[in-house]
Amino acid sequence: MNSPFLLFVGLLACVVRFFIADIADEKLLIIMAMINIVAFDYVILILFQDAKKIVIDKMNKSQITEKMKKDNNKKLNIFYFAFYIFIFVVVGFVYVFFLRSSALNDSISIMALVISISSDKLSSMLGNVFYYFL
Repeated sequence: MNSPFLLFVGLLACVVRFFIADIADEKLLIIMAMINIVAFDYVILILFQDAKKIVIDKMNKSQITEKMKKDNNKKLNIFYFAFYIFIFVVVGFVYVFFLRSSALNDSISIMALVISISSDKLSSMLGNVFYYFL
């Protein structure tokens, strides 16, 4: 299936879920928020690891010098480390403790599913974008 189409369907499902939101028990809401953010973060982690492999593969096949490859690899690692910290700590913490809701829980799980289904195309696309910016 087409990845942009899947993303569109996932986003549409998230929006619809917000319109039919109901309030759940607070403890259940916290547990589901933690489960969903871990699942979402895991899918994002896998997506970005695959994109990183694509960037490294492109660098190895290119005509750039070894010094440039090392410099670019260092930049890539710094970016990914900062991104992981942001996604896992900042977004996860803020979501679980301040922004959790049953509608957002459902939306995050839907997006995790959609991203995992379309991860091959998305990681290729991200890898190409990241390589371009190096």
